Amino acid sequence: MQNFTYHAPTSLAAAVALMRVDPEHSRYLAGGTDLFLELERRRLGVNTVIDLKHIPGLSGVGVGPGTAWRIGALTPMTDLERHPDLQHR
Repeated sequence: MQNFTYHAPTSLAAAVALMRVDPEHSRYLAGGTDLFLELERRRLGVNTVIDLKHIPGLSGVGVGPGTAWRIGALTPMTDLERHPDLQHR
């Protein structure tokens, strides 16, 4: 696996600021499966990994304004499968 610098910001603003430093060689980490496979195979020129899992508000399921659903980017598929309101829709 190639070497990289790991960051675990606690705000969305901090994550975006880290990405702006070197967007071509930085990647966001959410689940990680695809990213780590690519790093292991050395197919990516990644120097920086920015972990999003420590940022509040990026996961969860709920109803937004009107009838729109809000599904956070870090929401596990199992949460969607088990959500009572989604099960009967």
